[in-house]
Amino acid sequence: MRALSAEHAEDMQALRDDYEQLFASILATGTTQGLFNTVDLGIARLAMMEMGTGASHWYRRDGRLSLPEVQLNFVSLAMRMLAVTDEFPLAIKELPAPLVIASEPEPKD
Repeated sequence: MRALSAEHAEDMQALRDDYEQLFASILATGTTQGLFNTVDLGIARLAMMEMGTGASHWYRRDGRLSLPEVQLNFVSLAMRMLAVTDEFPLAIKELPAPLVIASEPEPKD
């Protein structure tokens, strides 16, 4: 964000505020409905968002885990953070297929 022009930083801040609010709203709704039980929703929200953004630094298609395996691990960790009893609500075949973006490194042979 610091490397962006003032105009672009403002746009990115608005996008970041939107997705943070989406996370906060989902967590608040789940807590109100009795689905989630955690000590601090704000910390849980930040941890889940960091898992998603942090993966871009270390995940590689040719790495130890496939993307669906990473997804399932992240779902399991999020469910544990939120004290949800069914830690694996989806089967691996039910996970959405991720998009491959142009900047993603090609797997090594």
